[in-house]
Amino acid sequence: QRDAFLRRGLVRAAVRLPAGLLRGGGGEHLALWLLAEGDSRHLWAGDLSGRSLDAATSQQLLDDVVAVARSERQRAFSILHRAEAAKVIALSQSLVALDVSPADPLPVSAADDAARMAELLALLAEPMPDPLSGLRPEASDAGGGGHVSALSATLGDLARKRLVRIISGYRLPRLPAGTLQMWTAEAVATHLPAGVDLLALTTAIPGAALTAPDDLVFTSTGTPHAVVDAGGGSVVAYPARILRVSPTASCSPRAIAATINELRPGTGIGKWRSWQVPLVSGSRREVEDVMTRIQAWEDQTRTRLAQIGELRRLATRSVTSGAVRFAAAACTHPEPAPVDEKGQ
Repeated sequence: QRDAFLRRGLVRAAVRLPAGLLRGGGGEHLALWLLAEGDSRHLWAGDLSGRSLDAATSQQLLDDVVAVARSERQRAFSILHRAEAAKVIALSQSLVALDVSPADPLPVSAADDAARMAELLALLAEPMPDPLSGLRPEASDAGGGGHVSALSATLGDLARKRLVRIISGYRLPRLPAGTLQMWTAEAVATHLPAGVDLLALTTAIPGAALTAPDDLVFTSTGTPHAVVDAGGGSVVAYPARILRVSPTASCSPRAIAATINELRPGTGIGKWRSWQVPLVSGSRREVEDVMTRIQAWEDQTRTRLAQIGELRRLATRSVTSGAVRFAAAACTHPEPAPVDEKGQ
């Protein structure tokens, strides 16, 4: 059947997906085929077996497959590569085991890549605002003779006193992408939440509880990680957990998150109750304000790093292929002012 599909030009695209997507588990690889009438001389294929099918990769795959379905050729493909159908039929090999060589170049839209790189360069050239502008640190008399003696407590003690509440995440099935923010263990580590469909979530987990504003989401497997969900309204997937601080507790969610992120690997799984976290001696609101401003610096820096990463990927794809080159910007010199016969 595969041979017949190839000879009739019905296979438009084929993608090997990462292992572990079967409901029953196991290491088998599922595949995605796009079957439709089209160009019998070429097909498009990709191999995701060594990658994670996160939200960004899923969107790239979807964009590529839609472009193939619409016969869009003048664009830069992220995952799919073009191959000659006759070569694939003759070799009788896996559809995704393609030899991408200079004779079969990747289709690159130079204009799109150049425009996006110009946009990224403009964003990177913009100065970053200073979230702590107008503020400066001063030593306080409350420090006790100029010495710093921070109070702390274990999460287990705070939980027993009901000053914090630990809520386990849901064991969620694979859900379609959507606009509802979801914190997985990987998302907490990277501070980049995924997006899932709200209707699919409520169908899978009726009455699923979402995070409240300023809830802390953390993981205790491997290297501990934590992030504060400032806006709330997110779903948390196991093994991530929610840490909700009582309004009457002398604790700062952002200070607790910063402390968890400093923990060493191996201090996580099954040991979160023994984690020492700081207590607030003064104004909790003031501490949260300062920590929020520092977090804004981190968020800005992370955004810059993501932009630099995208610029590097575009350059790797388009500059190395010769589709885009960087030319020196034209320098415009001002015209000299007119002078009279006296040189004035």
